[in-house]
Order: sequence, then C-alpha cells, then structure tokens
Amino acid sequence: MTNGKLNIVVSGGNSNFANISQGDRNTNVSESQRIDARAEQAFAEFFQELERRRASEPAASHQQLDALKEEVSALKTALQSQTGGKKSLGETAKALYEQYGWAGDLLKKLLGVVIPGWLS
Repeated sequence: MTNGKLNIVVSGGNSNFANISQGDRNTNVSESQRIDARAEQAFAEFFQELERRRASEPAASHQQLDALKEEVSALKTALQSQTGGKKSLGETAKALYEQYGWAGDLLKKLLGVVIPGWLS
C-alpha cells in the first residue's frame, strides 16, 4: 500500500460520501453513507428524553413510549438508508403527531432538525 494523503473537512449540516474505497486495489468497503451530525444528536436526545419520561411515568404508559420509540427508530433507519418507503417525511411526521399528540413537544424538537424548515 502506498502512502497517500487524505484530508476531509466537514463543516455545517451534513456530508455524503459515496463509494468509500480503501487500499491499493480500491476495494469498496462501504457504499453511500449519509452523515448528519445534528440529526444524530437530535435522535439521541429524543431517545434519552423518552427514557427519562419512562422513569417518571406510570407503568401503563410504557407501552405507548415503546411504540413511539419503535416508530421513530424506523424513521431513523429509513433516513440513514435513504429509503423513504411509501410515505414521505411530511406524511410520516403528520402520522406521528396524530398518533402521539402527548409527545408533540419532543416530536417538534426532533423533526425540526430532521426536516429543516418544516416547522419554521
């Protein structure tokens, strides 16, 4: 393997690296990856807040918290793989708000980052 120099500077919202290669024979180690630090942080904060609420809520509401966590995890997976499925992000956000109105403050904070300009 020859010595080479690679500088990557990422500033701002996100970057998209396609076909990352490694080594002299250019073996493809990963396909397109979406990196959005603000969205990752927003998802992490969302899940942390859900866990805080789980600790303070009665056991009866844990099922709703789990269902919301599962749906938001599916949304995160779809965004990471860049496959929106049958619904658009707007439709998904609307469905989440309608089904989980009690978590509107959390969803607003999360989706305001994930879908820039949506709630402005």
